[in-house]
Amino acid sequence: MNLAFGGLKPSVEEQTARARRFTLKNAKFLQSQGVPVNAATLYAAHFFGTGTVAKILKAENGHPADVLAGKAATNANPSILRGKSVGEFKAWLASKTGVRP
Repeated sequence: MNLAFGGLKPSVEEQTARARRFTLKNAKFLQSQGVPVNAATLYAAHFFGTGTVAKILKAENGHPADVLAGKAATNANPSILRGKSVGEFKAWLASKTGVRP
């Protein structure tokens, strides 16, 4: 069994600080791409990565989300991406977070 953090046992405070830094990094990237920063876009960035999410969220609603996400992401998340449009992906994000991306 592989231990998280190379076997280190960071405190709750350190884990929280790492999560905040990661989220801030994602927010800065999304903002630099002209993508609104909110609960939906941050959730998606954490879930799929900033580059993939920025590409999807900047596309027209009718564009295929699975094509933009790529084969690996689509195969890992078929119910969210396969055969779905950008608009459908955004609706899924809204249903998960309560916020329109």
